[in-house]
Amino acid sequence: MRFKTVVVYITLVCFVLCIHGCYTSRAISVKQLEAEPEYIILKVVTIDNEVYVFSEGGEYINNMVSGYVEDDEFVKIPIEQVKTIYIQQFGLSRTGKFVMGAVAVALFVGVIVGTIALIHALNSITSCPFIYSYNGMQYVLDGEPYGGAVCQGLQRTDFCRLDSLQVVDGEYRVLLANELNEIQYTDEFKLLIVDHSKDVVVYQDANGLFYTIGDIQKPLHIIDAEGDDQYQLLSSEDCLLWEAGASNNEVDTFSNLRDTLFITFLRPHHATRAKLIVNGCNTIWGSYMLKQMVSLFGNQVTTWYDEMLTPEWQELIEDWNDQVELYNLQVYVWEDSGWMHRGEIMGGGPIVSETRVVPIDLTGVQGDTVTIRLTPPQGFWQFNLFAVDYSSDFPIQIHELSATTATAHDGADICDELNCSDSDYYMMSDVGQQALLVFSAPELKSETDRTIFAKVSGYYDLKVKTDAPPQYEKIYRMLTDPNYAVIFSNNEYLEILNQHATIQK
Repeated sequence: MRFKTVVVYITLVCFVLCIHGCYTSRAISVKQLEAEPEYIILKVVTIDNEVYVFSEGGEYINNMVSGYVEDDEFVKIPIEQVKTIYIQQFGLSRTGKFVMGAVAVALFVGVIVGTIALIHALNSITSCPFIYSYNGMQYVLDGEPYGGAVCQGLQRTDFCRLDSLQVVDGEYRVLLANELNEIQYTDEFKLLIVDHSKDVVVYQDANGLFYTIGDIQKPLHIIDAEGDDQYQLLSSEDCLLWEAGASNNEVDTFSNLRDTLFITFLRPHHATRAKLIVNGCNTIWGSYMLKQMVSLFGNQVTTWYDEMLTPEWQELIEDWNDQVELYNLQVYVWEDSGWMHRGEIMGGGPIVSETRVVPIDLTGVQGDTVTIRLTPPQGFWQFNLFAVDYSSDFPIQIHELSATTATAHDGADICDELNCSDSDYYMMSDVGQQALLVFSAPELKSETDRTIFAKVSGYYDLKVKTDAPPQYEKIYRMLTDPNYAVIFSNNEYLEILNQHATIQK
C-alpha cells in the first residue's frame, strides 16, 4: 500500500521535537482543537481564506473561536468555517511524550504504515541550524538554512524568508539554534532587507535572486501519473500536503521508484517567461536517508569529507544529485519538441517549508497553457503549493545588514565569525546551544513594504558512526546507478516495517 500524507500534522509534531525553550507557533487541525480546546489561538484561517489574528490570544468555546483582533474588534467564528488554526506553544523537552504524540496523530490521519518508518527516522533526524525570529512577543521558528550541506565541501549560502521578524525598538532580533544531534558550522549570517511596493510580495530563488509577485495565478489542474486529481492538496498554502509516497513492495522500475505530477497553468498570449512559485521541501524520511547514505562510508567518512573539498568530487556529487533528484528536483516544461528541462527546485527542510521562485523560460511553449512535469523520488519530497506569476518585476531596494551584536551561547562576541564568509566559523556542537543576533533596522518609508531574508552560509556534521568498514559495493552502485538511491531507501523502509512486524508477534 502506498501512502500519500494528506496532512502536515506529523511534520508539525516533529516541530515540537525541534523546539528547545522558545515560544513558537504551529498549525493544527480543527479536530485537534476540538480534542484539546485549551490551546491559546494566535490566528485562524477560514474556508474562505479570511485571516483573523488575535491580539491577546483567542479561545475555543461552544463551537466558536473568539477573541479580540485588530482595532479591539471582538469576533466569533463558527468552527465549521475554520480551515486552519495557529496556536501558541512552548518548546517541549525530548521525552517519550513526543513519540506518543506522533503515534496518536498518525492513528488519527490513518497513515500507520508510513508512521512506523517515520518515527524510526525521527530518532536519527538531521537538518541544519534553526532560525528563530522575534516578532515582538516571542521567538518563532522561521528558517532552516543550508540543509543537506553535510560537510565543508558541500557548504553553501542559503536565503531564508523571515516572515515573523518584526522591528522592536529599532532592532531586529534573531536566535540561531542547534536543536539536533549534530555539529553546526555557520560561516556567515546577515540580513537582507528588501523594500518594495505594497502591491507586491517578494520571494527568492535558490541562488538568492529576488522576484516580485504581483499577479499570482493558481493552476488549472494538477494530476499525478495515475490521473488522480491533486488540485486540493497543491493549490493553496495550508495544512494539506502532497507527499511522494513510499512502497511496501520491492521496487526496481522507474514507475514505482518515483511519483509524477503534471501541473497546468493558463498562459497569457506571448508570455515567454514565468515565475513558478513552489512551497515544499524534503521529507523527514529524506533527512533520515541522507544520514543513512553518508553512514555507508563508515570509518572512511572523514576521508570522504576531505575528498569533497576537491572540485572533482564536488562536480561528481552535483551531477549525481541532478540525476537522482533526491535533494534537487528537476523541472520540465512541455514544448513542441517534447519535455524540456527548464529549472530545478532546491531541497531543504524538513521542518520549515520555504516558498521559492523557479524562473521558467517559456519561449518554446505554444498555445494558451503551460504544463510542468515533476518526477520526485518516492519518500523524499512533500509539497504544499504550486502557483505562477507572469508579471514584470517591480523595482526593489536591498540593504545588507551585519549584526551590531552577536552573542554566542557562552557569552562570546561572534560578530567577526558571522560578518563574512571566510571559513572562520561559529561552531555549535551541543544540542540546545543558541546565539542571539541583533541588527539595527533601516528606516522604512511609509509608501513601501518590507520583506526580510536571512543570508546564511555554513555546513553541519551528522555525527555518523565510524566504527564499521565502508560498504564500497553500495557506495559504487549509489554513484553509478541513478535508481539505486531510491531502491536503497525503500529497502530501508521495508526493513523497518519488517522489524516492527517481528516485534508485534
